[in-house]
Amino acid sequence: MSKNPIEHAIRLSCQGDEAGYESLFETFSAVVYRLIVGMGIDSSEAEELTQDVFLNAFCAIKTYDARRASFLTWLLRIAHNLTLNHLRISRAQLVHLEESEMDNITTTEEEETFLEEETEALQHAITRLRGEERELLQMFYYENLSLKEIAYVTDSNAQALANRLSRIRKKLRRIIETGRDKNN
Repeated sequence: MSKNPIEHAIRLSCQGDEAGYESLFETFSAVVYRLIVGMGIDSSEAEELTQDVFLNAFCAIKTYDARRASFLTWLLRIAHNLTLNHLRISRAQLVHLEESEMDNITTTEEEETFLEEETEALQHAITRLRGEERELLQMFYYENLSLKEIAYVTDSNAQALANRLSRIRKKLRRIIETGRDKNN
């Protein structure tokens, strides 16, 4: 038996063992779901798409190659492609990213107001981005994927993604500054 529980679950899944499937689903379903929601799918559709991602993954699990990507990255690539197909078919409107939790930060009332205003400005700016820009932010900042992993998921180049991420950050700054100028 492998010391790594993920490798063990993958091996079981390749043999058709339901315990392997269940273990992988329990371990990775929340991350897959967050990616799908981050791409603009509402929660009920995201739940269905998450199930579809795992169904597709389990049907193709024997093709998984650990030398090319981690299991999570491979799974997120499946999720990315299925969600893009879903968006193309349904022409769904994309939604903004979830708000960050700030529960453990001790602040004064003035600092709290400032943080709330900044968070609101950032959330508003994010809603003005294109879907693929929001998806890149979601994977990089919320899911903490490396540019190499994102490049694998999106079938693109890591350096191009780094440049794109830089442009997105500049775009967010412009949107926020423009919004402040209008409010003054």
